[in-house]
Amino acid sequence: MTRVWVLACVALVACGKSSTIEDGGVTDDGGGPDATHVPDASPRDDAGAPDGDLPRDAGPTDDAGHDAGPIAEPCETPGALESVACGRCGRRDRFCSAELVWSYGPCRDERVDGCAPGSTGQRACGMCGLADAVCTESCEWRLIGDCAGEGTCEPGLRQRTSAGCPAGQTREVFCNDACSFDVVEACRADVCETPGQVETVACGMCGTRERFCNASRTWEYGACGGEGVCRPGEASSEACGMCGTQSLRCTTACQWEAFGACAGEASCAPGDTRRTSAGCPAGQARLLRCDDTCTFVEAEPCSDRRPVDVMLLLDMTGSHAFQVTDAQTRIRDELIRPLLTLEDVAVGVAEYADFAINPYGSAGDVAFRGLAIPTTTPSEAEAGLFALSTMSGNDTPESGVEALAVLAGLAPHPHGVVPFTCPASRVGGGCWRPDAVRVVLVLTDAANHNGPRADGTAGLESPYSRVVPAPYEWPAVQAAAVDAEIQYMAIVQSDATAAAYLQHEIMIADLGLDASYLIRRFGSTATNWTAVLGMARTRIEALRTP
Repeated sequence: MTRVWVLACVALVACGKSSTIEDGGVTDDGGGPDATHVPDASPRDDAGAPDGDLPRDAGPTDDAGHDAGPIAEPCETPGALESVACGRCGRRDRFCSAELVWSYGPCRDERVDGCAPGSTGQRACGMCGLADAVCTESCEWRLIGDCAGEGTCEPGLRQRTSAGCPAGQTREVFCNDACSFDVVEACRADVCETPGQVETVACGMCGTRERFCNASRTWEYGACGGEGVCRPGEASSEACGMCGTQSLRCTTACQWEAFGACAGEASCAPGDTRRTSAGCPAGQARLLRCDDTCTFVEAEPCSDRRPVDVMLLLDMTGSHAFQVTDAQTRIRDELIRPLLTLEDVAVGVAEYADFAINPYGSAGDVAFRGLAIPTTTPSEAEAGLFALSTMSGNDTPESGVEALAVLAGLAPHPHGVVPFTCPASRVGGGCWRPDAVRVVLVLTDAANHNGPRADGTAGLESPYSRVVPAPYEWPAVQAAAVDAEIQYMAIVQSDATAAAYLQHEIMIADLGLDASYLIRRFGSTATNWTAVLGMARTRIEALRTP
């Protein structure tokens, strides 16, 4: 279904704007003047009385269908991943599940200052006038029809006029934000003695201008230039923080200066989202989105949700470490931050290389190091991501099986393992929340020592022989991971026939998990990272619904 907007008699008019000045003077009456998109619920008409002299885009008041996505919408190819339009010119991923139903991720990258396509209302035009407007499919307002109710001048205009003054006198007037003139000084005589004399005099708000004594011995004034933005001693306010108000005072330099604290802030910033169980049946939660008034409104109705803890486990050896380092901001922006917009998702970070014993690893390598326990605070998760080390590893296989053993709750190896220190409220080696789904997302380009053989035959892949005590082997780690109900996912940079890819395929199958949990990365381009991180994010988001 395609939205069509028919716009007739389109008129685009700009409106000037300046800081509010309240002089309380007398008004001068004599002055002159991508993929197929299933549309969201139709937004409501936000037309109404203007907020001050610039109408505010209230936007739709009911986003109930905004993020939830179509229910039980069929798809054809299991594992297919698409990016589709949503909300205010945002994008979201959808993933074709094994049940041939699209699973939708959250709407992201929406235009916070945009409007909802199809909305109608009134917008500012001309000199403080109003015109009918429609919101286009690019989430921008477009004026239609004529500009009505205009004032008499452009805000900020300053001039001298004889209107309202005795003969031979003039006074200065200023066009305020309501597009009408305010008087800023009393009438005074403009007689001069020396024709041809030129002077520079003060004017306006800390400005200057030239005046010229003409043949009639009357001063003629040039334009006022170099002004500030306010008159010393004036007071005003401006928006701050989350829809709060900041007091302002005008200094002797005719500039606004903020003072005091931001007052009257709300509980959220426009565009923020969170999930809450308040107002829902037991075991359910709903998605809230912060609107333009800094108030949370329902964006997705109550549904069954489970908390999810995600542990990013990164192979930091050799060339793969440099690829991860180069992609850190993408991992942050396209995986960690989108996941943490959801109230019931936490993200942690850990790294691994190998035991620092020849021929497996080099000095400084570790088989596992915990960097950030699962957290819902973005700064904490991001600090773990940017604390990653670049390590070596002497041979191709790495210690990923040993790292998984730690996260599954087995006792850490006494050498080469730096485990998490978990708060009393957390469980297992991953410091998991007790009721959370536990996800280990591995990023690597190598197979693992002591894992299943990549060719599918019996035995272990590249078993350790010189590490004491002996590291864990796959059968024990497999059992611990199953017992801990870990959802093991892997983004593997390799060919589909390489040992790294084949071994992780077997590990995922041995843990009884879906084959879509294995994601192959083809390279290190921005496009490739965006694709694989989007696929992982969509699979993780799907785990929130039982």
